[in-house]
Amino acid sequence: MAELTQSLPRNYRSACVAVFGSAQPLMPFSRSPFHENYKAMKTEIRIDKWLWAVRLFKTRSLAAEACKKGKISIDGIPTKPSRNIKAGDILQIRKAPVIFSFKVLALTENRMNAKLVPAFMENVTTKDQLEILELSRLADNLNRAKGSGRPTKKERRDMEEFTEQPLFIDDEWDFES
Repeated sequence: MAELTQSLPRNYRSACVAVFGSAQPLMPFSRSPFHENYKAMKTEIRIDKWLWAVRLFKTRSLAAEACKKGKISIDGIPTKPSRNIKAGDILQIRKAPVIFSFKVLALTENRMNAKLVPAFMENVTTKDQLEILELSRLADNLNRAKGSGRPTKKERRDMEEFTEQPLFIDDEWDFES
């Protein structure tokens, strides 16, 4: 180890002595989220990086654009893309017609596999917002835009069932008596 220390530039050795009390060089460590020093390494991270890393946006520039347009907020306050977040923050993402809420569980700068995302965030969207989302999906399916093409077999059968005359017309009912 002494040979390694002697081969370092003099100013680096003196900086190590001043900071760490010895001339031992700093050892590099992994930036993997599973490394033991990783969580101690980052306590805050830019919101646009985190949104991209946990796959809420396809690109980091889309995440930054959403922040600039005011679609991302923390505790109800719109944020800039450069705003730092920490574990425990609750983010609101406005995607019409609902506002999704996510709790930050852990921080990461690297985009990850979709299977790892639940370890970094929790969906805390309220039930009424999820109902609004479901209703909007149903409404979109009911209204066909003019010129959107030929209906599928299922859509045609549903329309015929809806517009058919009642199956029973009976003259036995006497409403006048």
